[in-house]
Amino acid sequence: MVPVLVLLLAACQGCASCYTPNLGQNNSQQSNQNSSNDDGDDPSDGAGAGGGTGDLPDPPPCDVPEEEPNDARSEAQELPPERWACGFISEQGDIESFNTVAYEDGWMTVWARGAAFGSTADLQVLIEDLDDNDNKAGQSWMPGSTDALLTVPVDAGTEWLVQVVDDQSTYSDSHEWQLIATIDKPPVEWDFSENENAGNNAIWSGLPLEDGDVVYGTLERNDQDFWTFDVPEGRTVVDVRVHAWNFGSPADTRVTLYRPDETVERSKSTGETSYDRDPLIGRTIYDAGTWALKVDLAGAGGSPLYWYTVEFGLETTAPDTGAADAG
Repeated sequence: MVPVLVLLLAACQGCASCYTPNLGQNNSQQSNQNSSNDDGDDPSDGAGAGGGTGDLPDPPPCDVPEEEPNDARSEAQELPPERWACGFISEQGDIESFNTVAYEDGWMTVWARGAAFGSTADLQVLIEDLDDNDNKAGQSWMPGSTDALLTVPVDAGTEWLVQVVDDQSTYSDSHEWQLIATIDKPPVEWDFSENENAGNNAIWSGLPLEDGDVVYGTLERNDQDFWTFDVPEGRTVVDVRVHAWNFGSPADTRVTLYRPDETVERSKSTGETSYDRDPLIGRTIYDAGTWALKVDLAGAGGSPLYWYTVEFGLETTAPDTGAADAG
């Protein structure tokens, strides 16, 4: 598989697993440079969100300071890989546009940040393949943060439009942002992938799952992926965990379990809390036979960038009666 570097995010809220990229020394240096206001002024002493900006402070030190105007695609600045861009959301509807190139096959992380240095911006990041306008994605928040991050598979040499906006359409002289695009290894691991060529969009067409399998798939617009698993006689506990949004995927997924008679046993689009967009289902079942598992999008969008993995567990004990919901 193609090879983004991830690091556990401390103080993460509302999710089972939350990650943010570890971008090495450059990241640490940039954070130190922007941890304080050199002139001693309170950065919130402007007009505030939605008001006039007055005189904006100079952008913080970075490799690619924004140059206005850069709202339009035709005005996008070049952002070399592994280099920081920076600036401010300075007016309502402000769009910060950049072009970057994937210099090798791998996974590209695009990270727009501001929370670490006190920015009041609620950042959203959007990316689009300049050679395939349907291959695009966006993410409006990282779990537990007002930053935004996308981690998606890319091919060497592909050119990408990267845009940063404020998700609430607010602006001020404290709406500071920094942006980087980098390539590294996948944020997750898996055993095997869906076989789209064989067709897995019908309920019994999916590849079979066994206890301990971790599988990978992607969801295009209006797509649905099916997987199957066999349940023997007895009391069986099924555990399904999706890894996507919390690892940088734009996919806001939903998981549905189908009984052998094709009726729905359980459908869920959240994890351990309502804020966690990676579904988690734990279910005790007693109906022997072939069951189906469907993964589709609970939210909008869809493209080859909308990836997910499913971690699957299946444990059967002695025959029993009754049913219980473990989640």
